[in-house]
Amino acid sequence: MDQLGADLPLVPLYLIDLDDFELTARWADGDYPDGATLVLHLGDTEYPFTIAGDTATLVIESEVADTIEDGTAFRLRFNEPGAVTERNKVRMHGNVRRVAPR
Repeated sequence: MDQLGADLPLVPLYLIDLDDFELTARWADGDYPDGATLVLHLGDTEYPFTIAGDTATLVIESEVADTIEDGTAFRLRFNEPGAVTERNKVRMHGNVRRVAPR
């Protein structure tokens, strides 16, 4: 056996210097389930999304985003408590890539 678990591809998360980082995720089946959470982990820091209806939104102000180093590991985690089988899943992971504004 060569591997166990999910095989999610590593993806870059681009952070533009001197810019706020904003991310929006929509739930395709109507509103997000009651009690659901979506959290972006950047290194050892957790950034929870604000969920309203079918939309989850995250904003990290530039003053904070600019302190996140190139290469920092990240993962996007979704949790749905109370489902038939509680789901707490990593949906995406990779590393930060810092880029200069154009």
